[in-house]
Amino acid sequence: MSTEVIVALIGLLGIIAGSIPTYLIMRQKGSAEVEKLNAEAEKTRAEAEKIRTELRSSSPTGEVSLLQKASAISLSEVERSRMTEYYIEKANSGSTIEIITLTLQVALENYGEDRFLRWIQEGKQIRILVLSPFSMAAKLRSREEKPDDEDFLANKIIKQVEVLKNLYCTAEDLLEHKNYAGSMEVRFYDAIPYFAYFRTENAMAIGLYYSHIKGLQSEVILVDPKSSVYQNMSMHFSKLWGKGDRKNREKMTVCVISKQHMHFMDLKLLRETDALTEN
Repeated sequence: MSTEVIVALIGLLGIIAGSIPTYLIMRQKGSAEVEKLNAEAEKTRAEAEKIRTELRSSSPTGEVSLLQKASAISLSEVERSRMTEYYIEKANSGSTIEIITLTLQVALENYGEDRFLRWIQEGKQIRILVLSPFSMAAKLRSREEKPDDEDFLANKIIKQVEVLKNLYCTAEDLLEHKNYAGSMEVRFYDAIPYFAYFRTENAMAIGLYYSHIKGLQSEVILVDPKSSVYQNMSMHFSKLWGKGDRKNREKMTVCVISKQHMHFMDLKLLRETDALTEN
């Protein structure tokens, strides 16, 4: 065997010998990564099985199905008009009342001045959000209800604010607010009005708004107080209620009736804002 061949073989053996440690290190590293991936996969499988078990346990037949919460939907204008009894019953038994509405008309007409004042006297905390008459949302909704009058809803809201002033004046003139254990506050909100909303700590109703029909002709969904929908809708109200800084919230406050504070928005300035005109 020639010297050159011997030298080449020695070099090749050197390369092989040097590669063995690298191979072993890479193999060990690869095994660790594989084990990590296997562990993650097993964790995912365990979580999936847990979900499937929960779904099966919620199904009478043992079959996998989506978790569902009970709800009731009224399907006609007649049913919607009868919701007042439901609202009053739930408000009477609760201590907190939250409402989101377009114009205040339904709330003021259905509940009445005397009932609102009694609720405040009894210690109920009432918060109402009514669509701002100066918002673009008011114009857009007006076009849906009356295409030829984009100020229709704005003027209607302002008229209902004037009706609310009667309730405020009753409390103020009789000085009954000095004995009130509860409070009532009404604010404008500036957001797209997708629905009407009523909530107490033991009930929630959501009245849908459609672009092609009026609210009283749409369905009302009754929400289970234990459901995630109830929690999310409550948070939605809270976010709208607390929107903006303190100065902006004060500007949007229409009415406050309480032992600590009495306030009502200047109706003259309200009329002049945005150059709104009477119908």
